[in-house]
Amino acid sequence: MSSIPTYKLVCPYLIFSLTPVHAGVGRGTEEHVDMPIQRDALGIPVVWGSSIKGALRTAYRMSSKAIVESIADEEEKKKKEEEMRKRENAIFGPERGGAHEHASALMILDATLLLLPVPSLKGITIFATTPLILERVKNILDLRHNNMEYVNIINDIIDIYNKHDKTIASNEKLLLNDKLIVKNQILDVVVDEELKNKFNALLKDVSIPVSKELIVDNVVIIPDHIGINILSKSTISVTRIALDYSKKVVREAALWTEEYVPEFTIFATAIIIGDSKRIEDLTADKIFDELKNTLFKTENGDFSLILGGHETIGKGIVKFCRWFK
Repeated sequence: MSSIPTYKLVCPYLIFSLTPVHAGVGRGTEEHVDMPIQRDALGIPVVWGSSIKGALRTAYRMSSKAIVESIADEEEKKKKEEEMRKRENAIFGPERGGAHEHASALMILDATLLLLPVPSLKGITIFATTPLILERVKNILDLRHNNMEYVNIINDIIDIYNKHDKTIASNEKLLLNDKLIVKNQILDVVVDEELKNKFNALLKDVSIPVSKELIVDNVVIIPDHIGINILSKSTISVTRIALDYSKKVVREAALWTEEYVPEFTIFATAIIIGDSKRIEDLTADKIFDELKNTLFKTENGDFSLILGGHETIGKGIVKFCRWFK
């Protein structure tokens, strides 16, 4: 059971980016990028819960449409279409303009960063985080009472960092002359192999789409006062153009730069569900089962989704990995 009033299920997830992801904020004012990504107050990449919920709703609607189209009888088709529309509104809430009518049964937390891949001078990509970021992720896990095992593991990881009070790495192979060099920063590092063991324990019950060794062998925890700046600058900027195909030239003023978080970035979020306030028998458990049947397509509740659009150029594909036993 959840500690959140009116909500009954708290389902933590890791979001693993299979491709670069642009969850944007529209046009930006920064000089170096026209279309920046979403960031929190500290400048750390984030994916807002509203963006995730919108993508989930779109996927649910497409799945519902496929169910409706599979019905041959026109009268039955109309009834099913109306039923699915009511269920969508009950789960996700009324669409814009009707938000005052009732709350949705579904709440999505902002996806906070857990690990960001950052190139190091030695030519190895590290998976970087900071103590503050770990505390944020711990708060998400703490919403689900029987996740205390994972909460305690994160506490142990933070204790390992506090013991050394400097950058710590899970593997000596990440170092160059006993230093870690990332983003023009030369960091003094302590190698503590217990960090690898703890991250192995943290990820043991989650099915990420790469080998866990790739992650845990390359974990680095950087002090907040250095790491926040490094992580905020470790995104990808891509310059794009639009062509005038009739003339085979770039259209006038059609040059812009987009920002992405790199592939293999890992975020943490939670899908939080309560009983529907509109359909009496649509309980939190039934809603989760319905989402599994229409979207997740797996027994454990893992699923893939496109965040931020740009799917036609191979961007925004992520895997939601359910993060508890």
